[in-house]
Parts: sequence; structure tokens; C-alpha cells
Amino acid sequence: MLYDLFKYLDGLDIPGAGMFSYVSFRALTSLILSLIISMVAGEYFIKYMRRKKHIEEARDASIDPYGVQKKGVPSMGGVVILAAVLVPALLLGKLSNVYMVLLIATIAFFGLIGFIDDKIKLDGNKDGLSPRLKMLSQLLFGVCVGLTLWLSPDAVVRENVEREIGDKVEVYHMSESRKSTVTTVPFVKSNNIDYYEVLGVSKSGTKDDIKSAFRKRAKQYHPDLNKDNPDAAEKFKEAQEAYEVLSDEQKRKMYDQYGHAGVSG
Repeated sequence: MLYDLFKYLDGLDIPGAGMFSYVSFRALTSLILSLIISMVAGEYFIKYMRRKKHIEEARDASIDPYGVQKKGVPSMGGVVILAAVLVPALLLGKLSNVYMVLLIATIAFFGLIGFIDDKIKLDGNKDGLSPRLKMLSQLLFGVCVGLTLWLSPDAVVRENVEREIGDKVEVYHMSESRKSTVTTVPFVKSNNIDYYEVLGVSKSGTKDDIKSAFRKRAKQYHPDLNKDNPDAAEKFKEAQEAYEVLSDEQKRKMYDQYGHAGVSG
């Protein structure tokens, strides 16, 4: 929610709005918000459940030896965990990202299963939700997630491919996205960056589009104008690197065809 809002404000050149474009900033903010929710809301929730006497009863040690130690512990503690995860994700996550949507949906679904199970136990049925019903619902949900990943046009990857050049083997980043069962870790710093994404232009963008986009990024992330932003220098360097390649017709052609390997060295 806030990601889209601040992205819009960043387009209006509102100072500081660009901070939300950094994954590191949103991750740190999410961590802090999650800790606040778990500590503050968690304490009130536990006290509330104890007042309402929604606590674990003594269990048969021969059936559930670990559950015996939970006697007197407030039930439905998972609600606090769900809130600590879902609230930061909804507020600070990029909700147009299919992986983010599936993550939120998965956590919410399994949280709902746990909530229903605890509610049935609190109502007097100590067996809770039927194991068969649990397995069936989880299986169906897993199929839905799999189909979403397979059918969604956004669930694609740009794979690293090896290319032999003489006695050397170079790895380059494919410029075209494609469907694959292979996934990648998007937050690893060593991953190749997409120059078009860095400047915020499409692959069909003209020289003027690229020049205009670079000027905007240079103004936005210039270290002299963003002394309080530790990531500005890195972003500015990435923009310079992207502009150097995309503004050169020959380099751009090689980059489009071979990815980073085509313009390295």
C-alpha cells in the first residue's frame, strides 16, 4: 500500500519519497514494525486471552506428551505472529508482485486453518479440525499456488547462462525473461542488475528517453544532493553504468543480445 503511494509521490519529486524504492529500507522498516506489533500487541492479546480464560487445558501425556507443558498458556497465540508478519507485508510490500501476493495469501490461509482449529478446541472439541480436512485443504491450496505460478505472466526468470569464449567460460544474464521451474533469490547483491530497470525505461525506449531517465536518476541519487542517504552513491553509480551502456548504440545492441557478458571487458 505505502509502496505504491510513495512511488507516486516520488514521481512528483517529493523529497524522501524515493526511500521506499529500496528493498533494504522497507525490509528494515518491516522488521521494526514487526517487533513493535509482536511486543506491544502481543502483551495485550495474552492478557486479554487470560482474562477470557481462553487457555490450554491439561492434556493426556500418553497422547500428546509435549502439549502437557502448555497447560495454562493462552490459546491462539498465532494471531500475534500473523499480525506481526501480515501487517508489515501489506503496508510495505510491493503488492503488484505475484510472489508477494502468494506469500501473503499462503500465510493468511495457513493462519486461518490454525485459527479455525483453535476455535473448535475452545468450543469444547479437543480434537480440533479434522486431520483429513486439514490435509485436503492444504493440498488444494498448494495446487492453486502452483497453477498461479505456472499461468501468471509475471512469474518469470532471467537465467544466467554459460558461454564458452576460447578457453574461458563466461556467465551472462539473459536479457529476455521466460517461464521456468527454476527460481532465483532476488535480494542477493551479486545478481546482475537490469539496466533498463535501473533507468526506468522500456527496451523500446529511444535515446531521448534514456537521456531523460538518466538525468532524473542522476538528480534523484547524486551523492552531493543526498548526503543523508547511504544508498544514494550506489544507486547513482548504477545509473551511470546503465546510461554508459544504453546510450551507446553498439553497446546497447550487445547488451540486448548477450546481457552483461556482451559489454563486460
